[in-house]
Amino acid sequence: MLAFYLCRRPQEDLAAAIGMLHEHTRPEQDEGSLRIVKEYVLPALQRVEADLKRLASALGRAGSQGEHSG
Repeated sequence: MLAFYLCRRPQEDLAAAIGMLHEHTRPEQDEGSLRIVKEYVLPALQRVEADLKRLASALGRAGSQGEHSG
């Protein structure tokens, strides 16, 4: 379930940014939206796979600690 949200959030952000580009009528508004996509959305999308690996690793460690503590 957590993996789903790790993937979903950047995609939602990208969809919102594309929606803003369609709504804007002035170039300076588009520049701001494109800056957000470039600085925040695209890097988040590029990190998804690494984030999923870190999540799997953390869950694996948590699971193995739980096995040893009981």
